[in-house]
Amino acid sequence: MKCQKCGDPAVIHITEVLKGNAFLELHLCNNHAKIYLENFGVASQATAIAIGQQLTALTEKALETITGKPVSKAPSEKSCPECHIKLSDLKQKGRLGCPEDYHVFAEELEDLLITLQGANEHRGKKPKRWSQQQTLKQHRYQLQQEMQQAIETEDYEKAAELRDRMRAWEEGESFSS
Repeated sequence: MKCQKCGDPAVIHITEVLKGNAFLELHLCNNHAKIYLENFGVASQATAIAIGQQLTALTEKALETITGKPVSKAPSEKSCPECHIKLSDLKQKGRLGCPEDYHVFAEELEDLLITLQGANEHRGKKPKRWSQQQTLKQHRYQLQQEMQQAIETEDYEKAAELRDRMRAWEEGESFSS
């Protein structure tokens, strides 16, 4: 973006709120930004930086209060070992680079899904062609996941109970893989 006064590269972008809902956007180079800030009683660039840092700190504190989560000071540079996509690239492009990214960025993707859709699992309607067989396979898969989680948390009684439920259920139902 270029400075609105002289055409040099703009390094400071200011949005001024006017009366009502009107806004004035300014894109200024260093020289014109200095003049602008001096006209508003900001004597030096160091003072402007200090004001900016104070505003950033206030914004972070407000976000922490609202969300209940601490705001990270430095952006995470987590990256995938397979395709080497970084978290910042993922956020910018909105696309994953490889299947491994689902595991590497699992927490971030879950937060994103919850934010966008209100849940991290599908809760909509099933297609008309969805058979009862698919529903049974889905239920079996869910039981397997619960059993695996019970094993990982070393809750062997629950895992054995789930295993027995699956065996009894499979004897009564026929599954085709």
